[in-house]
Amino acid sequence: MVLAYNMTLCYYQVGLVAPVAVVVPPGNTGLDPSQTSFFQVLIFVLNIPTKINKGTVEIITLVELIKKGDKVGSSEAALLAKLGIRPFSYSLVVLTVYDNGSVFYHYMLALVD
Repeated sequence: MVLAYNMTLCYYQVGLVAPVAVVVPPGNTGLDPSQTSFFQVLIFVLNIPTKINKGTVEIITLVELIKKGDKVGSSEAALLAKLGIRPFSYSLVVLTVYDNGSVFYHYMLALVD
């Protein structure tokens, strides 16, 4: 369906209630060691273990950063933006269609690809 393919991925905003859980995988972040001070703050605030490996910051273990239903804090939002993780999406949801004097409700429009 066309609307399903036109989803927009976004970063979480501070104060937003998370509709899904967000997990940050272990591995190389691609960020240089000058970002270490940023991560050191996050280590204390978010308990994310990191190390320097081959000239970049690496996250050591899998971290459940945000649980479904939790409010997103500034530290979580900053980390997701820094890592380029966009776990939230926006899309249109069709509830009603008006066509030539006829009204079609969403349950009448369920299409299968």
